[in-house]
Amino acid sequence: MKSCRWGSYLAGLAGGLLLVGAAAFADSDSGPDRVMPTRERIQAAVDGRMPEAISALQRWISIRSVTDATDSYRDEKTRLLEVVAEKSRQLGFSARLVANDQVAIIDMDDQPPVIGILVHADVVPVADPGLWSHPPFSGQIADGAIWGRGASDDKGPIAATLYALAVIKDLGVELAGGVRVIVGTSEENMIWDDFETVAELGLAPARGWTADAAFPVVHAEKSFINAVVSFSDLADVHQTSISDWQGGTAPNSIPGRASLRLLGDLDKAAEAVKRYQRQHPEVKFELQLADGYLPDLLPNQLQIVAIGQSGHGSRPDSGINAITHLARMVASEGLLAGNYEDSAAARSLQFLGDVIGGSTDGASLGIIAHMR
Repeated sequence: MKSCRWGSYLAGLAGGLLLVGAAAFADSDSGPDRVMPTRERIQAAVDGRMPEAISALQRWISIRSVTDATDSYRDEKTRLLEVVAEKSRQLGFSARLVANDQVAIIDMDDQPPVIGILVHADVVPVADPGLWSHPPFSGQIADGAIWGRGASDDKGPIAATLYALAVIKDLGVELAGGVRVIVGTSEENMIWDDFETVAELGLAPARGWTADAAFPVVHAEKSFINAVVSFSDLADVHQTSISDWQGGTAPNSIPGRASLRLLGDLDKAAEAVKRYQRQHPEVKFELQLADGYLPDLLPNQLQIVAIGQSGHGSRPDSGINAITHLARMVASEGLLAGNYEDSAAARSLQFLGDVIGGSTDGASLGIIAHMR
C-alpha cells in the first residue's frame, strides 16, 4: 500500500526550490538588488500552491497507468501524460508528448535545459484491492496522507517537482538555465526504453536527478540482474505433474501471491501445509481440488495458493515472498511424485525455495556482501 504524507512533500517542494534556486543565483551575475527569497516567502508560496497540488495528485492517482506483463494499459498512460501536460501548461510551462505518446517533455521556460528531472508516471498492478485500507485508485485523504497506488512512487514526486517549479515562478526567481522535467511510463518493468528514446532524440540534459519515491533527490539506485535458469527435462516423466505455476505482478516487486496446480492427494497436501505453516506462520495457503471449477483439468489436480505480503523489490526483506514459500513447501514436503533427482520440475522448485528464497542478502547464492 502506498501513501504520501504531505509534510514530506512540503519539504520536498521547498527543498527543490532552494536547491535549484540557490545554484542559479550562485552561477548567475546577480546584482545587489537581487536576493534569494526568504524562508518565510518560500513557505507562503508553497502553502498557496498546496491545495492545487493535492487536487492534481488525486486526479492523477485515479488514472490507472499500470505497467503489467503485457503493457496493456498504454492508452491509460497516454491519457495520464496528457493530463499532466495540460496541467503543466496551466502552470506556465511548455509540454509535449514524444516516444509514441509514452513520454512527456516539460520545460520550465524557453532557456536551453541544463538540468533534467526524471520521474515516471507508471505504477505496478494491484494484486488484491481488498487488502487496501483505502481503494488503490481513489486518492483519498485520510490520517494526514493521500492514499493510492503511485502516491509516493512516483506520481507524488511528479506533483512536487512541477509545483516546486511553479513556486519558483511565483517568487520571480530567474534561474541561470532551463529546467526540463521528463515523465516516463516504463520504469516499473525496468525496461526504460522510453528514456532511451528521449536520449536518442537528443532531449536529455547533461545533468539532473531522479525524483522517485524518496523525494526530493535520488542520485543512485541498486542494480539488478535479469537471469534465466533452465532445468533439463530429458527423461523427466514427472514434468507434467505441474500444469500451472504463476505468481507476482511486476518484476521489481515482492510477489504477494502465487499459485500452482499439480496432481496429488488433497488430504496429504493439507497435512503438508499444516506442517509448513507451523514453521512459517507468516505465509497463508489456500488449498482445494481444481477440477471442480476448471473442467479441462485432470482428476485429482490440486490448486495450491500461497499468500504472502507484497512490497518493493529494492527491499526484499520488507515483504513475504509467496513464490519462494510455495516452491519450498511443495518441494520440502514431497508433494511432487517420483524421484526428485530425475525431475526438472522438482529441482526448479527446490532452487526457487532454497537458493532464491533462502535469504535476501545473497547468502544462499553464495554472493553475500558485507557492509564496511
